Amino acid sequence: GMEYPMCTLITAERSLGSLVGVMAHEAAHAWFQGVLGNNEALYPWMDEGFTDFASNESVGILFNEPDPQQSAYQAYFLLVKKGLQEPLGQHSDHYNTNTAYGISAYSMGAMFLNQLKYLVGDNVFYPAMRKYFNTWKFKHPEPNDFLRVFEKESGLQLHWFYRDWILSTKHIDYGIEKIESKGDQTQIELKRIGDMAMPIELVLELKDGTKRGVYLPMNELLGQKNFKGDSLNWTIEKTWNWVEPTYSFSVDQQKSDIVKVTLDPKRYLPDLDYTNNEMIIR
Repeated sequence: GMEYPMCTLITAERSLGSLVGVMAHEAAHAWFQGVLGNNEALYPWMDEGFTDFASNESVGILFNEPDPQQSAYQAYFLLVKKGLQEPLGQHSDHYNTNTAYGISAYSMGAMFLNQLKYLVGDNVFYPAMRKYFNTWKFKHPEPNDFLRVFEKESGLQLHWFYRDWILSTKHIDYGIEKIESKGDQTQIELKRIGDMAMPIELVLELKDGTKRGVYLPMNELLGQKNFKGDSLNWTIEKTWNWVEPTYSFSVDQQKSDIVKVTLDPKRYLPDLDYTNNEMIIR
């Protein structure tokens, strides 16, 4: 498919899922880049990436998909595995391979928004997206314009995320190092293996069937999201400074009462190795 102002061309003879997907994508271009008027040569991730995010969410609702952004993450992991990743913040014509451009502009652009939703929370993300659109329609916004809207709406500092995800090729990789008994408490030690830092969510599953959430803020955010409307009971721990590779904290729960500890259970983070994100306690 190809989008033009007030005109979209779509090839025929597709499967239903493919036809719906391309129609949703090209229709979403009416907002991104259409009405907003981004410079898609300089910032393709604000054009194709935001469009991909919107169409993925729409198609996910239509087809009842629990993780509508999963395909974007899979494409990103493939790009990294092939060693073809390049900084996303370069001109569209300057990529060495079409594979790098396509996955960067579309998939990593969509992942930018999905991780931003993780950083600020659903209750802030969607109103902030509407605020961004209504503030900057017909005004040709650039990345800083988008980020300032989200910083004002969330009360958090977000430019560090833009620098790491858009302007570099840093990767996210965290793991659970060890879980030890400390009297009536349990101490959990985590390790940042990758060179990109993020705030962390963990979930403890207990023998009685209940779950507890633990949130580890990051100093670069200068704050933390709220969990308003979340079904879990969340505990906010001390800040994990981005320069520190390891982090330990204790929970008021005996180790014998814990069945499993999961780091980033909803898999918002594009963690390069999920095998060390879960620890089952026997």
